Amino acid sequence: MRNGRFLIVALALVLVSLPAQGEDLSLDYTQTFAAGKVNWGGGKIAVTGFSLPPKKTTGGQAAAAVALSAARQKAVETLAKLTAGVRLSAGQTIADTMAQNPSIAEKLDEIVRSAPVVQQNFRSDGAAEIIIELSLYGGFAQLILPEDIRHFEAIQSVPSDQEASNVSAQVNVGGDPFGGLVIDARGLKVNPAMMFAVLDENGKPVYGSAYVSREYAVQWGMAAYITRIPAGKTFSRVAPRPLVIKGLRAVGAARTDIVISNADAAKLKGAVENLKLLRQGRVAIVLD
Repeated sequence: MRNGRFLIVALALVLVSLPAQGEDLSLDYTQTFAAGKVNWGGGKIAVTGFSLPPKKTTGGQAAAAVALSAARQKAVETLAKLTAGVRLSAGQTIADTMAQNPSIAEKLDEIVRSAPVVQQNFRSDGAAEIIIELSLYGGFAQLILPEDIRHFEAIQSVPSDQEASNVSAQVNVGGDPFGGLVIDARGLKVNPAMMFAVLDENGKPVYGSAYVSREYAVQWGMAAYITRIPAGKTFSRVAPRPLVIKGLRAVGAARTDIVISNADAAKLKGAVENLKLLRQGRVAIVLD
């Protein structure tokens, strides 16, 4: 029954039409740990599992199957530990979420155990090596992201605030609408998270979980973390003309939230096209 529910969720998510992930994979910001890697650009966790060499008394297909099974079990255990440490928000990890909600922990265990094998090899001594990969999007995000990230209807009208309208006119004169938002946070020691906030200098939110529509957050996250400002169409999420903003500082105990200038905040709030790109999660954060 639970597997059926996950299948329905997965099929529903396919219906959301989105541009492809970043074509230039070298842009992806990746954290490397002893247990594996968390790719915050593509939204993937990859870990490796190894088996011991088979006993000399066994061989052939039976020994290979045993080695692969053992390697996969080790990979699953490693993936569970690494996933638990992923930061959901400034004050919470995935482990915290599971501790607060046992039903989520049970379902997440199913997702981890079903993580697909993306590579497998045998060593010369017969030991197996398996790499499995878990997406932070799709069914995982649907399960983990809180309900306050909700669906938004399409934005139909420009905000009535006169000041915002004036800023909009100034920002968009002579150019096409922006394709996305890029926040240059290099040098700020920002820590990536599935949920975060962008604030103006007065502490007022400019972007966060209340701004992005749930179907987009589920399918490709609130933002992609990348290693440099993309050029042209190299990163379709924000292509072809991203609005590039310089972050001023990281805030919060976990340093996941970013402060931008009031002038840049006004640019974002000043045009209906910019609000649409935020709804769709067309956001990238550049980290060192």
